[in-house]
Parts: sequence; structure tokens; C-alpha cells
Amino acid sequence: MYKIGFTSFFRMPKPRQFNYRPMYYDADKEELQARIERIEAEVAAEKDPSLPQEQRLRSRIHSEMAREKDRQLQSINYRVLAIAGLLALAIYAFLYL
Repeated sequence: MYKIGFTSFFRMPKPRQFNYRPMYYDADKEELQARIERIEAEVAAEKDPSLPQEQRLRSRIHSEMAREKDRQLQSINYRVLAIAGLLALAIYAFLYL
């Protein structure tokens, strides 16, 4: 590949090149698609009596857990927003009053 000797000491190998093409990602579209699939699965589970009771119960529990997680995240976001607002008011009062 390279000659061994004085000239190979100064010759540096070329950097590796990658063929990376970024893809467009739409978080709202992904969330909507996941929600549609979850709702379709729930409706199919409710309508299909051939599914075992355990599987229907498991899908309902899973969907309720997902909803509860969403509610918790929403309440955490509101709490962080409230704390940030109170801190902003405290800093304003400390600096200007």
C-alpha cells in the first residue's frame, strides 16, 4: 500500500468517506401513526370474539398504561412550566424591586 521508508512517514492516509443521507423525520406523523395502529388493534380486539379473554384484557391494560403515562408526562410538563415561571418572577423581583 505505502512504501516503507522516508516518504511513507509524511504521507497520511485519506480519511474514510461515508455515504450518509439524512432522512426527514416527522415526530407528529409517527405519533399519529402509532396512535392509529393502537386504536385499530383495540377495535379489532373488541370486535373479534375469537381472541382469548386474556389477550383482550392484556391489550386493554397496555392501552390504559400508555394513557396513564401520557397523563403523567403532561402533568410533569405543567409542573416544570410553573416552577420556571415562579423562578422568573423571583429573579425579576430580586433584581428590580
